[in-house]
Amino acid sequence: MKQVSGTMKLDLAQFRELAAFAQFSSDLDKATKQRIERGRRLMEILKQPQYQPVPVEKQAMIMQAANIGALDEVPLDKVAEWETKFYRFMDSTHPEIGDEIGREIGQGQRRCPKICCRRLATAIEEYKQTFLNSAPPRRRAPGLQFEPWNPGCSPGARLRVGLRSCKKEGISYGFNS
Repeated sequence: MKQVSGTMKLDLAQFRELAAFAQFSSDLDKATKQRIERGRRLMEILKQPQYQPVPVEKQAMIMQAANIGALDEVPLDKVAEWETKFYRFMDSTHPEIGDEIGREIGQGQRRCPKICCRRLATAIEEYKQTFLNSAPPRRRAPGLQFEPWNPGCSPGARLRVGLRSCKKEGISYGFNS
């Protein structure tokens, strides 16, 4: 746990400094923006539901995922969903990793064995690919039809034609056409 949380402390300290600096500066380089975004994700994974503490081995796994950058591509509003599904994935697919981390923490060891860390990193990458590939494709709303652009028709004329067709269907927009 100390191995994982040590780098996290440094990342959070840098995030706080950069976030304070970013308030006064509008031009930030790519690395600074990336550190701020990672810090925001770290803050999200530290949040726990009230009266539902997260077991230490799961905390260690999600912190490791954040430290290796697995959350960098996840949108900020999807981090909690990613975390919940990650716990489910680890419990169903790789329960031995959580058990081993729990034993190591229970014995008071400060470092996770290299074999366990490698297996955890592999499992994180495996989950990351399944989560990113499971995102639903963007679709157009049903009923919206986009006509090809007609250079001979002005936008105002198209609007009037559209409003007339809406009047035929009984839809009123509250202005005259």
